[in-house]
Amino acid sequence: MRARWRALLGGDAPPDTPVLIDAVEAGLRRLDEDPSPELDHRADRRILRRAHTGLEVGRALSRRFHGAILTADHAMTAQESLDTLLVPSNQEEYLPEIDDDTTRAAVIEELLLGEVLPALNAGPAGTENGLNIRWTFGDLRRRGD
Repeated sequence: MRARWRALLGGDAPPDTPVLIDAVEAGLRRLDEDPSPELDHRADRRILRRAHTGLEVGRALSRRFHGAILTADHAMTAQESLDTLLVPSNQEEYLPEIDDDTTRAAVIEELLLGEVLPALNAGPAGTENGLNIRWTFGDLRRRGD
């Protein structure tokens, strides 16, 4: 989602619907008013370009914790994915350049359902009803406790 939005803002991909055209114009106006890289930097800190594997998370935590890392796969429907991104705090993370909540929600819905999910569904995580999501859980204790 974030990569597609950045491509639209950067002119690397043309906005092809009225919703996207208006949103890109609004986003570019906001960036003209405040050209500091803080919005993009904040999103980059919170939205990983690549998800960490359970093994990577376990290795990082093992320096200070001991215990077990578990993974479980869950199916997530398109509606559940959309609902997740429409949580107000998530909207602001993915599209901080858009001030208007209604516009931001419309862009998320259009990009997610029209582009992002179809691309993900065409890959190995795609299922008949949505996406296969792997969650990583841990039962850990601080070393020395």
